Amino acid sequence: GTLSIIDRKKNMFKMAQGEYISSERLEGIFLRCSLVGQIFVYGNSYKDQILAIVVPDPLSLIPHCTKAGVPDVVPFRTEGWKEGFATLCRRPDVREAVLAEIKEMAKENGLKGFEV
Repeated sequence: GTLSIIDRKKNMFKMAQGEYISSERLEGIFLRCSLVGQIFVYGNSYKDQILAIVVPDPLSLIPHCTKAGVPDVVPFRTEGWKEGFATLCRRPDVREAVLAEIKEMAKENGLKGFEV
């Protein structure tokens, strides 16, 4: 077998409307959100929007949901916490909370609309 390390060929890409975006910069900004554990930003020069794949941080999301009163929250590292975490991530209100934090971080860092 072999081990291959794969990374982006370029960290900058041009959007369909002509704007340049640094995916690495955006990922660095959004990783400072407490609810974000991992993020991958993708852009295509034929599209006018970027795409981000976000994995919430269970160490932050589970306590956040408990404080917010979300029902059936399974505590971290107890029996069934992974399935409970996956269920939390599918909830629209939890997704909105993560997105709201990302938008707030974008606003604090002066990102433009096409970067969010």
